[in-house]
Amino acid sequence: MGKTRAALVLFGVPKFFDLVWDAYVENLLSANADACFHVFVHMYDDLESITNPRNKEIDIKIQSPAHIRSIAGSGPSPLTIVTSRQGEFDNTIDWLTEDYEEKFEFRLETARNVFRQSNSLELAFAAAARIEPDIYVFARPDTFLLRTVSLPTLSNGEMYIPQWHGWPGKEVNDRFAVCSPMAAEIYARKGRAYERYVKDKAYVHNPERMLRWWLVENEVVFREIGDEAHRWWAPLVRIRGNGQIAARDAATFKLRDVDDLKALLPGSRRPAL
Repeated sequence: MGKTRAALVLFGVPKFFDLVWDAYVENLLSANADACFHVFVHMYDDLESITNPRNKEIDIKIQSPAHIRSIAGSGPSPLTIVTSRQGEFDNTIDWLTEDYEEKFEFRLETARNVFRQSNSLELAFAAAARIEPDIYVFARPDTFLLRTVSLPTLSNGEMYIPQWHGWPGKEVNDRFAVCSPMAAEIYARKGRAYERYVKDKAYVHNPERMLRWWLVENEVVFREIGDEAHRWWAPLVRIRGNGQIAARDAATFKLRDVDDLKALLPGSRRPAL
């Protein structure tokens, strides 16, 4: 029996990718010897810096596609980088004005980032689907995977997502997912429904809630995986552009910044950032 064809699909804005990549290699790519991974990354190539006061990120320089390739291109798995222009995509969400801001629990620019990230996800998935993987792992290039994740055996139409930071019956974690091909196609196209939800519903709260609506609407069998022997499944933390860990993640996993993360990879293949 041949190896499982697996796709690691990374979407969104890379941050401290040198460190992020080492964790994915250590805890996912190298940890699943019976899988043959191909890595797919989508990036907006016209995005040079970001400012997000909500995350305390001010004029943070974005790592370029060439830089990402220099890190992951010589890794253990083939790499495909897909690029597009955020400016062009923004023309498709010009309807998302201040009139809709009150439907979210955060400011309008953050709401726009939800749509930009969803588009990044769909474009990365489209590239990955061409090789017809048996299983997809969806993650972000600004999240550090803290512990080994073994690929599960899934029925088609089934997916695993972490239980932590979810809200049973209300919201699901949208930062990491392991999907069968059928579930992957639905998961990757979640952004197509978000405009409808924002326009039709009185209050959408956040992307975690909209994702749950989308999965239920499409009858996806999503399993929220909790502790295994009192350990989190697929624990990861979001790294902000200033090197700090997102406040909620820092509180959950008792970590503060990238220096704490470096200590978790004593055998890192790259020099300290």
